[in-house]
Amino acid sequence: MNAKIKAILVGGPQNGQTIELDGETPEITILARVLERNGQWRVVFTSKYKLTGNESPLRYEYQD
Repeated sequence: MNAKIKAILVGGPQNGQTIELDGETPEITILARVLERNGQWRVVFTSKYKLTGNESPLRYEYQD
């Protein structure tokens, strides 16, 4: 059974959200997408978060 790791996002559009990750990663990219009328997905914006703390829960701060 694979244990999930909790992470807190600080700053940016997802400020304060807690997410679960499969493993520790140095950077997270979150895509915001919308479904167009023609059935295609379009990326509205991307958010990049960088790992800043190794204690549980992991802390990721907004970079871009």
